[in-house]
Amino acid sequence: MNSSTILYLISGLVFGYIVSTLIESIFHQKMSDAPRKSVSRWEKYRLLAPLVRANYSHHIIHHKKTFRHDYITQFRNTEEKKSLDGLLSRRGKYGKLIQDSNYANKLHGTGALSFIAPFLPMLIVLYFLSDLAFFIGFFICSTISPLFNNYVHPYLHMKHSDAMALASPPMRWFLRTAYYRKMSVNHYLHHKYMVCNFNLMLGGDWLREQCRILKKSERNMPKRRIYRSPFDEEMQDMQKLGLPVLIAKCAAPNLRTQEKKCCRKIASL
Repeated sequence: MNSSTILYLISGLVFGYIVSTLIESIFHQKMSDAPRKSVSRWEKYRLLAPLVRANYSHHIIHHKKTFRHDYITQFRNTEEKKSLDGLLSRRGKYGKLIQDSNYANKLHGTGALSFIAPFLPMLIVLYFLSDLAFFIGFFICSTISPLFNNYVHPYLHMKHSDAMALASPPMRWFLRTAYYRKMSVNHYLHHKYMVCNFNLMLGGDWLREQCRILKKSERNMPKRRIYRSPFDEEMQDMQKLGLPVLIAKCAAPNLRTQEKKCCRKIASL
């Protein structure tokens, strides 16, 4: 492998990572956790039914019908689970699909398609127009988000000790990394507020937030933030739940009071 091939491969990996994390952040926000007004518009068109189903399984089932007690408890009791099973049974095959995905805790059906479909046109174009090494690098990174959402996501909703006990040796190695710990904090905040921190494949939320910061009119609008750091109290809450947390820089002190008020308001919506 010559130096130019290595350079193309590295360039493809970097470009693929940036594109993939941005796509995950945007599609998660605009489709999986889309506001009710958007979903109501989609429901008028049969061709957009896959978007409606993906939003229902993720936003309604995963966020609102499960993990209601806390971040690591999917159901409070068997009665709560039976109630949801009854609701899903009335949706036929699609309801069964959601149940088989552990109640949208893993990818399934249209949810999986939503992670794959955005990459297909780019992969086709790059295959014919780019260097093979660049294409391979891009393709490798385009698989990371679906893999994270299918295989890593379930561990994020467990105590770290339980996750380590259940995981395979390769997965246990990943669960020890700083990347996973940052992912854990990010996802906890996403579940708490649902309007920010959309990434499992880290980076896209932060990049989009930096673009917003460049717009002076939105500099002091914390409720519109796409990415936020945890408060000290939130780090303590995560530790009490047994989640792996980094000793990380929390929200800036001068923003804490204002942002906390906005966060509480958003979380109550």
